[in-house]
Amino acid sequence: MKKVASVLMVAMGMFFCVTFGLAIPNSVGGFQNPAGMRFEEFAIKPDSWKRDAKLLGTWEIWSDSSIKSSENIEVLKLSLSAIVFGLKAEEVTAYRKEETVQKFRVDFADGAKTTSSLKTNLGLWADGEWNAAGTQIKTDGTTISLGEGNLVEFVAAE
Repeated sequence: MKKVASVLMVAMGMFFCVTFGLAIPNSVGGFQNPAGMRFEEFAIKPDSWKRDAKLLGTWEIWSDSSIKSSENIEVLKLSLSAIVFGLKAEEVTAYRKEETVQKFRVDFADGAKTTSSLKTNLGLWADGEWNAAGTQIKTDGTTISLGEGNLVEFVAAE
C-alpha cells in the first residue's frame, strides 16, 4: 500500500509540474558540461565533503569581507554559470577550511516568484521531505537549508 501511495504522490507531482510549468529543467552548458552532473547532485555527493576533494567545474579564489582571515576559511567562487534546482544561480561559492569543504552557498536573484519557484522545485526534487518549519531537507549525508533572500546552503550532515 505504501508503494502505491508513493507512486500516486510522484504522479500527482509530475501532473502539477506539467500543468503549472514548474518542471525542473536540465541545463546544457555552464557547470553541468564539465562536471557531468547538475550542481545539486554534486553538492550532495559524500565525496564532495572529503578532505582534498576535487571541486568539479572552474572555481577561483574569492575575497569575502564577511569572512575573517583568522578563521582560515578559503572562499571559492564558481566561475561558470549554474542552474540549481531549475533556477539560474546568481552566485555559487564554496567555503573550505583545511582543504575540506565546509559549505556550498547558492544565491539566486531576489523576487517573490524566485522564492516560490525555489521552494517548490527544491521540495519536488526532495520528494517533499522538508522539516516541520519548511526550511531544511536532509539527504543521506547533506543538509540543504533554504535561507532568507533566496539563498540555499548545502552543509555536510553531522
